[in-house]
Amino acid sequence: MKKIKGGLAMLIISFIILAQIQTNVHAEVKNKLTVKTEIGFNNMYKIGYLAPIKLTIKNNYKSIQGQLQIKVPTSSTKYVSYIRELNIQEGSTKTITMNVPINILSDGKWLKYSVVITNGDENVYKKNIELNNALNSSTAFIGILSDDGNALNYMGNVKGQKDEFHQVKLINFNEKSFPDNINILENINLIVIDNFDTSTFSSAQYSALKNWVKRGGTLLIGTGNNYEKTLSVFKDSFISGSVSSVKHVLTNSVNKAATKGDSSKDMQLDAAIINIKNSKPVIKDKNVVLVQRKDIGEGAVGIAAFSLGEEPIYSWSNNYNLINWIIDKIENSSVTTFMYKSPTEVDSNARDAMDYFSEMGSIKMKGYYFTILLYVLILIPGSYIYLKKVDKRNYMWAVVPVFAVSAGFVIYISGIGTGASKVTTNIVTTAFINKNGVIKSDTYAEVRDGKKEKLRVQNRDGDELSYLMDSRVSDSSDDEIDGSEMEGSVYPDDNNSIEFDNVSIFRKKIFRIFTNNTHIRKIYVNLISDNDKFRGNITNHTGLDLENCYIVTPAEYYKLGAINSGASMKVDVKGIINASESINDFTYNVLENDGYASKKLSDEQKRKIMDINQEAAMIRLLYGNKNINGIMLLAFSKTPTHSPMIVNNRQAVKNERTLFSMRVNLKQHNNIKSYPLGTVPYKVKTLQGVEYSSGSKLMRGYGKAYITYDIDKNIKVQQAKVVTDFAMKNRDIKETDYSIYNFVKKRYEKLGDKLAIDGVNIKNYISNKNKVKIEMKSDSEEGDIVIPQISASGRVK
Repeated sequence: MKKIKGGLAMLIISFIILAQIQTNVHAEVKNKLTVKTEIGFNNMYKIGYLAPIKLTIKNNYKSIQGQLQIKVPTSSTKYVSYIRELNIQEGSTKTITMNVPINILSDGKWLKYSVVITNGDENVYKKNIELNNALNSSTAFIGILSDDGNALNYMGNVKGQKDEFHQVKLINFNEKSFPDNINILENINLIVIDNFDTSTFSSAQYSALKNWVKRGGTLLIGTGNNYEKTLSVFKDSFISGSVSSVKHVLTNSVNKAATKGDSSKDMQLDAAIINIKNSKPVIKDKNVVLVQRKDIGEGAVGIAAFSLGEEPIYSWSNNYNLINWIIDKIENSSVTTFMYKSPTEVDSNARDAMDYFSEMGSIKMKGYYFTILLYVLILIPGSYIYLKKVDKRNYMWAVVPVFAVSAGFVIYISGIGTGASKVTTNIVTTAFINKNGVIKSDTYAEVRDGKKEKLRVQNRDGDELSYLMDSRVSDSSDDEIDGSEMEGSVYPDDNNSIEFDNVSIFRKKIFRIFTNNTHIRKIYVNLISDNDKFRGNITNHTGLDLENCYIVTPAEYYKLGAINSGASMKVDVKGIINASESINDFTYNVLENDGYASKKLSDEQKRKIMDINQEAAMIRLLYGNKNINGIMLLAFSKTPTHSPMIVNNRQAVKNERTLFSMRVNLKQHNNIKSYPLGTVPYKVKTLQGVEYSSGSKLMRGYGKAYITYDIDKNIKVQQAKVVTDFAMKNRDIKETDYSIYNFVKKRYEKLGDKLAIDGVNIKNYISNKNKVKIEMKSDSEEGDIVIPQISASGRVK
């Protein structure tokens, strides 16, 4: 007995010693492998965006042939690995950059990322990455390219167009750190170049910059005495022109712009005389164009004739006000407003869109019920009869749970009830389009499989894939979260493939595709607004059949129907009141329908309802929680456009959806300019007790508010209409008293549901400056209060 105890003691001691040896070896290896990690831009990065993680590996261990992995948690227990092959010799140093998403869980907890290095099958290095500098997705990043050090630090006070930048961070780039990947440049809200040698850009960096502008970015360039250096890369049609000389210019126009006319003090500038093709002057004085803009795609480039980082601009107290004014004049808000969306919005709406592929049908439970029926009515009674026959009924206690586990296993592995009999990829694309074609698109996909297995997914054209985190996952644990179970892997070096590692068949496998699809897809719109109708024609040159099209304004929508590829539609439609400027309200009130699961509907009716619900989810995916801006054409297609997805080396079944969104500029007819309902701009002044939300465009509270509408001063108004009666099924809209100001009688008059303003009424309710004033009175704090909407038309002066 003593010998046995002694042997056990020796065995335990041996295990302890071996464990200690292993720990020491691991520590020794880790000490000989050092990894310096740089995340994002100047160690700043935004939640919901791809960020570059730069790893500098110094190897004093031994030659390594293995992998570099960055583990990105997707929930409290799961993670995805971004993997690149690593071959590094002993005594050498290697730098590798990987683009990974920056995520947090839906309840706001930080995630632990970790870096792992393997040598063959052995883990030789692991270290956690702290994400303590992650910033909200609404933070504005201003990219600075300048050799003047801190000369452009005042840009940190810039607020953007209409004060859209709530928090600003400056990112100082150089020729090495400037991104060459358009998907990384999506982080940047504004790029400023001044006194920087742009000829040092690589072709990939220059291409990324041009594509970023075309997709809605704003580029601001300062020149002056450094014009040759700063403009050196622009030798193609992106920015083409000539510079004749640099002159000393005494001007008060810059001060007027910065102070909005409050100061006309002269300022002397060294101004380059620049002639840019297809540009428009923004500031001009004494026949010298001091600032000009060029529209490129849906973005814009602003070129200043003077330096933005030298005197007198550098130390001027109004320098950032000048930049704000310039941005306001050159930035194209139709796209930039929607370029930056919350990652939770993107994830949630992408998953909703995947739920409604009518080709997949709703979840089919017949197979599931059949398996349960087989288990209850046949297997259990049959087992009892057999065991009774062989006199082994006492084994029944074991047979029942064995069959139960087996039935569950069959359902789990086979995917009975999932609706996916073959490996299928569903692809959703949302795209902004203008008269020149697609200028910005985002593509998301999911892979469905009828059984539980490892899935290796890649695009035939090698487009970059990125795992889409499930933002709906939350966790109850404390502090950071360190996933322990691998859910998938992303392989940038292996044709940008992504692998789902035996993920449950009931868990959505969704990812983003960063496509390089450059097909020109155009829609020609020629419309006028006439007596509450849109008239004209729309021609489809997208190469796709458009199955459902709408025109949407902040107050109305117009249902157009289908337009086949190459076809032209004659438009003569009257608007339907939409009730709200919110894109979410439009989708909930007009499109979304919960009835597709009803047993009373035919399969065809259910598919149509699923298609409409999917359209609603795609609109929210494109716009986020934003408001309708101007007049937009929305067009949906089921025509395949993407190259096939390869799953486990086989081409998968593919279903596709595309949403095009296009800003519509109405044509003038007989010198008459029209503003459809909801497109006349207004300002709201609330008194104590009433609150106005610029997000929802609704008011709440008890008290008064005054709304002032500004009709274009360049038209002589011939008719207008005011509408106050709105109803929304997703909001509690309360009855409210509205009054309109009579400029002749100088008093407010009670306003009904609608008011037509024409003839002699025009001078009563529209001022000499084309203003309309409405008073709102609320006697209750319950419910939402809508903003009355106005339409107007008149002859151009």
